[in-house]
Amino acid sequence: MDTKSRRPPKHILLAFCAIIALFYLFRIRPRHQTFAQVNSIVDCCEATHDKPEGLGQAGHSWAGWQTVENMFIFGDSYSDTGFDVVGEQPSEEKPMGNSPFYWEHTGPRWPMLLTETYNDSAIKTYCFATSGASVDKTIDNNVVPPDFVEQVERIFIPSFVKDNSEESSWKPETSLFVVFFGINDNRLLEMMPGSRTSETQRRMLERYSDMLQTLYDNGARNIMIVNVPPMGRSPSGTNKISRFIATWNQALSEMAITTTRMLRGAKILEFDAFDFFNRGLDDPTVYQQTSHIKITDDRCAAYDEEWKRAVEIDAFDEDCGIALKDYFWWDALHPTPSVQDALAEQIAEYLRHGKVANTANATSVTHKSHRQSGHRFED
Repeated sequence: MDTKSRRPPKHILLAFCAIIALFYLFRIRPRHQTFAQVNSIVDCCEATHDKPEGLGQAGHSWAGWQTVENMFIFGDSYSDTGFDVVGEQPSEEKPMGNSPFYWEHTGPRWPMLLTETYNDSAIKTYCFATSGASVDKTIDNNVVPPDFVEQVERIFIPSFVKDNSEESSWKPETSLFVVFFGINDNRLLEMMPGSRTSETQRRMLERYSDMLQTLYDNGARNIMIVNVPPMGRSPSGTNKISRFIATWNQALSEMAITTTRMLRGAKILEFDAFDFFNRGLDDPTVYQQTSHIKITDDRCAAYDEEWKRAVEIDAFDEDCGIALKDYFWWDALHPTPSVQDALAEQIAEYLRHGKVANTANATSVTHKSHRQSGHRFED
């Protein structure tokens, strides 16, 4: 008899692998399982199961940007819109709730523009991002609240999950959760003794993964994580932070894959902010909104104070010689409003088509290694 005829059918092998994987994941998986451990569990199925397809690292079909009705955003100053959870809530008339569309600090941020300018549907956005926030301040000793953990556990869950009012109701299938952390985490790593940085970053990323699980446990099914921009190219950039960010971003990509495998029915998207920023820094004309920018590798100190008070985007200071809007960087860390505008449009394009700012890891690594050798960086 032909030996091939005695082999179990392919669908039986797949079912067997799935049973083994589920047993390990749900019966003996420790709470803080590493990415490598998760990968070893699912490797048995790699030979007979195609890798995930879709946007970013999504393992399930993405229903589309046009289906989104609610956005919940977690992050730091790059995403902070000044939203107060106890104030006026988002509505059809005011999609950002009590967040002003033109925020007095630096104009509209990308969440505002994504919600009201580059949207394909009527969206209500709840932005919990807070300037200075990191993933878990108990790990990095950050004094700025609330961190990612608190934004989820003390703001989102009590206010928008389970026994809440009809006004705050939302559906998992039409809601998008956006997570944009890592800038402050990796800056804080710069201040730590070298012997502690690797272990501390591992714990930060582990906590990040835990919070994705918590969001999933509380209804999140469409989650977009945003990796860290090339802060080594900011006016305050160093080779050290570039190295930290390279490790961080690689771990996020792996996290997206393992999280997709572990969370049934979840759509994990990954927007490549690192690549988006590099493109604009290399050539501002690549984005229509930044095509007028003249200086990408520095900022003018005279405009630093403008970050802290109301200012017109066309602000001009004689000591700087050119208008604020003609700089890529507003201060040592933050981009000008034109960059925020381009970022919002590119995120929308990514959510529509999955083709923008979503390059392969090899391309991103090339960018990173190329930038780290620049003369502006100091350890």
